[in-house]
Amino acid sequence: MNKFIEKILTNKENPYSENIKKELENLDIETIKESDLSILDSNFTEEINLLFLMEYKLLIEKDSKKLAYLNYLISYYIFVVLTPPFSQELALKYSKNAIELDFKNKYLDWLEYVKQGN
Repeated sequence: MNKFIEKILTNKENPYSENIKKELENLDIETIKESDLSILDSNFTEEINLLFLMEYKLLIEKDSKKLAYLNYLISYYIFVVLTPPFSQELALKYSKNAIELDFKNKYLDWLEYVKQGN
């Protein structure tokens, strides 16, 4: 983790650090599935915020396996649900991060799927 992010996460004078930590204590990344990610079933902004708040939590906890799964979910969300400009490139970045953090066939298969384009 770079020093700038680490400083933000541990800065006791930053009121958001403690508030976000408290809100995220009960969230578990392993309870989120690909089918839970849809702009039709929930508030779009809340869903995106959840993914990045989970990233924040896992950076604090330094849990590489869960962070890998989160990178996979973000890749899926970008590539399948959002499909913004450059979605393939963004999804590739997150899927490669997932593999670097936790080398799993599921992530390798997903990487190959993303490489085919959308």
